[in-house]
Parts: sequence; structure tokens; C-alpha cells
Amino acid sequence: MRIIFSRKGFDSSAGGCPSPLLDGRPVSLPIPSATPSPTRFSELPPPIPVLVSDLSRGRIDPRSFCHLDPDLDAPSRPRAPGWRGAFGQAGAAQGHLRRQGVGVGDLFLFWGLFRNVQRDRRWRMRPPRSDVGYRPRRRQHDQRNDGHTQQHQQQV
Repeated sequence: MRIIFSRKGFDSSAGGCPSPLLDGRPVSLPIPSATPSPTRFSELPPPIPVLVSDLSRGRIDPRSFCHLDPDLDAPSRPRAPGWRGAFGQAGAAQGHLRRQGVGVGDLFLFWGLFRNVQRDRRWRMRPPRSDVGYRPRRRQHDQRNDGHTQQHQQQV
């Protein structure tokens, strides 16, 4: 079995910014598509069209085409009876997987870049200190309270 790490959603190269964390919940924004596709951002449920426009600072219009990959969220669009989620690579990415012999039984782990957002007049990224995993650095004398640090503080 192979394990394949597959980046999904907005990031610095696809979309120009991280996907949002809304109230701590990751919302993976589909990547923009330069060529016509079956889906436009405006066809996705709120607040995705506004998030895309605001977070990209207007570079991506809600009427732009997007690529749902993986397409795993049934309520995100009208679905035909019997719909099942799909993972679909195309072009160079598909050829790479084929050349590597990826097939049935291999495991795909999807990952993405996320950042907390807030809404004032528009959606925007929160300052980095509120991101997941951020810990403010403390001054040395706040971190340790042993004799070594106390001696250092006295010398300063």
C-alpha cells in the first residue's frame, strides 16, 4: 500500500491565500480553474462565494470557475440520485500517479493550508497570533525560574 499526501484547497499558489477556519472549523475552498468547468464559485453554498471574493481581495470573482477535488460534500451542490463522492486528478497530476503505479488499495491523505478569519465589513485573515498552533514566545525569565535564569537576570 502506498500513502499519497495530496494538497487540497486554497493556498499561496492556488487562490493566493489559505483556506479559512470559521469558528475553528476548516472550510477548504475549491481551487480556481482557468478553463471552464462544471462549477462556478457562485453555485456553491454561502458563505463560499463571498469568502472567495473577499479573501482574494477581488482577484477571484464568484462567477469564476472552480475545481472540486475532492468532491466529497454532498450538500454543496444539487446531486443526482445515487451520487457518490469523487477524487479526480487530471493532466500532469494524473499522469504522475499512473507512472507511480498508484491504484486500488492505496491511501490518499488530503491536507491543506488554513488560517482563522474574521468578518468586519468583509472577510479577512486574522493576525497570525490567533492561528491554530501559535504560541507567543515568552521572555527567558518568564520561561524558567531556576537558579541559572535568576543569576542571568541579576547580571542584566
